[in-house]
Amino acid sequence: MLSNIAAGSVEHKQLIYSSEAVPVLLRLFSAAPFDIRKEVAYVLGNLCVSPTKGDDKPSLILEHLVSLVEKGCLPGFIDLVRSADIEAARLGLQFIELVRFQWLNK
Repeated sequence: MLSNIAAGSVEHKQLIYSSEAVPVLLRLFSAAPFDIRKEVAYVLGNLCVSPTKGDDKPSLILEHLVSLVEKGCLPGFIDLVRSADIEAARLGLQFIELVRFQWLNK
């Protein structure tokens, strides 16, 4: 449910990001069973991009992306890339691409 809310408006993303949910999500992302980590990855990824209008590419919410990476979420996404679950691997690659894109455009 939280991943659906995080996929909503920028205001929804900001409410989740500024809540006590993020520290809990980060703990779950590093220690929970795979299916829960996969759902947490959707939430974290959704918090980092703003909704698109039409065919526009999503834009980054840089504050969220940088903060989540600094708080240690990148190894969790790398683990998803290494998984046998194709959907999870794609999710991990998408997040890593966001980080790579931001790093290259500094």
